[in-house]
Amino acid sequence: MLKGHGRTMVALMVLALAAGCSQGADEAEANTSEASSSLPHDVAFQANNGILWTFGPHGYVNTNLGMALGTSPALAMVAGGIEVAFQARDGVLWTFGPEGYDTTGLGVALGTSPAITSLPGGGAQIAFQAPDGHLWVTGDDGTYDTNLGMRPGTSPSIATTPNGFEVAFQANNGILWTYTPSHYASTGLGMMLGTSPAIATRPDGTYEIAFQSNDGVLWTTGSDGTVRTGLGVARGTSPAIVARSQRTFEVAFQANNGNLWTYDSYGARDRGLGMMPATSPAINARPADGYDIWFEAADTILWRTGTVLTGPTNLGMLVGTSPSS
Repeated sequence: MLKGHGRTMVALMVLALAAGCSQGADEAEANTSEASSSLPHDVAFQANNGILWTFGPHGYVNTNLGMALGTSPALAMVAGGIEVAFQARDGVLWTFGPEGYDTTGLGVALGTSPAITSLPGGGAQIAFQAPDGHLWVTGDDGTYDTNLGMRPGTSPSIATTPNGFEVAFQANNGILWTYTPSHYASTGLGMMLGTSPAIATRPDGTYEIAFQSNDGVLWTTGSDGTVRTGLGVARGTSPAIVARSQRTFEVAFQANNGNLWTYDSYGARDRGLGMMPATSPAINARPADGYDIWFEAADTILWRTGTVLTGPTNLGMLVGTSPSS
């Protein structure tokens, strides 16, 4: 985990936010019965009061940490619980996890969000777009500028590999690229302006990336080859992807009809659930090859669906933001 940076600065920030945190905190109220008791995983989101909240097996937590407007957090499971990375109101990358909350002191590009993954040897690594437009990484595997340019207004995705991590991102030429500490490459595949890819990996190192192509259609690429699905994706939104043991990968996305859809090797399905425009879902694996999908519904409430349960959490989200799980 990231630690040891600016504890005094954190305390000052929390004090500065105290008034803003109390106002509107009551607006986010949880349905903690079946919704929380059946969760194997946590979700992080920006609540309708602009504060980072988490919700999971043990209920919901108001962290009292303010987030930059229009940005979304990222969450990873680590030893001892969860680690959340987010852009705070000061434009700096912060973390919240088992050891508390902290600032990294690293600036994040306006309107972009970080990504985080656990590392095979323990700890976590974060990828983000810095204010200079470059892809940066920070965490237990080190902090450095990759010197790879990113498209303004887009965010990277990061996943665990047997040897560390892999990042997918939209480069400043509009093309999907991948990065590991030992290798980076262009896929030669164009992406839609203002969207971001999602990457998922398996323990054997195979991976799949889902993204909105510059033709407005959901594409996948990776160890299983490159596929144009022919499924339209809502403008300004990005898909989410998770590895599954029996169906290879499961993709969740907002389709161009405004509904949540899923796609895997067995086909596509309209879930019939409306999403808030310009938002994207999150997806996580469940035991027995299941999954949960989290999204901001058209009523600005955090909803959950998947292989077990569908319904609202009764937790309000800030309009135009997306959850992470």
